[in-house]
Amino acid sequence: MIQEATVFTTDHGDIRLHQLKTWPEYFDAVKSGDKKVEIRKRDRVFQVGDVLWLIRYNPETNELGEAIFYRVTHILDAQPFVPEGYIAMSIEPAEMEIRF
Repeated sequence: MIQEATVFTTDHGDIRLHQLKTWPEYFDAVKSGDKKVEIRKRDRVFQVGDVLWLIRYNPETNELGEAIFYRVTHILDAQPFVPEGYIAMSIEPAEMEIRF
């Protein structure tokens, strides 16, 4: 099943936002700047310019934690570089603030 991104309209155009649970070791590596590529199952339509809302997720306790925002700058989904059904996305920090 393909999941849809949430689209927000702003003064600067539309922003496509993907909310993604991220295991602690990968979340910490992205946040520290050590990890600059996000590899995911291609269960939704990702595009360059999309924003990933990465949420620290503990799979053992099912707890959610801190959240960070990263913008997709490049996509690679060609085989043999990425397994079929997966996508590799280069990411950079995105300055975002969401208020509810």
